[in-house]
Amino acid sequence: MAKRSKKVEVVARPRGRGRKARTGVLSYFKANNGSGKTYGKIRYPRQPDGRRPTEVLPGAYESPEMMAAYGRSMGHWLTYKTLPPWVAEKTRRAKPPSVRKVLKVGKTVAQVCEQFLEHEKTMQNKSAGEIRNCRYAFAPLVKLYGDEPAVELGAGELIRWQRHCREERGNCANTINSNAG
Repeated sequence: MAKRSKKVEVVARPRGRGRKARTGVLSYFKANNGSGKTYGKIRYPRQPDGRRPTEVLPGAYESPEMMAAYGRSMGHWLTYKTLPPWVAEKTRRAKPPSVRKVLKVGKTVAQVCEQFLEHEKTMQNKSAGEIRNCRYAFAPLVKLYGDEPAVELGAGELIRWQRHCREERGNCANTINSNAG
């Protein structure tokens, strides 16, 4: 006679690739912060505004504290079919403005570099050395393309700027790349 195993109800386990989502059940999954500590996360379904909220659960992965928080979130989801208030209240990070808006068509490369340096001076966490490094990086860019519209600056011009820094100034690749950043 074959042994019968008990049916175990799995509330929600991490899904592998290619598995169909169970309707009505929020799944949690394992994540780590890079230092070896693992924790749980819940990824909610896509919302009408396009975002897909994620909730970080407290405690270690599958610890009693994490499972209690998961149960609380799952209970709210099953009862109200909405995001829990502790997840819904998180504001969405604003998208950075487009390059064209920042450069405002018509500004030259020299004007944009000067505007950036003025902005860096007003920042309280920038040292004089960092501002000096920015000015050092901008000098050949302004020398080569100062009067040209900043919007038209492309990859070819940046390659010429790199070549100029290497040949005229004697900079190594690491210095050029850090200046480009």
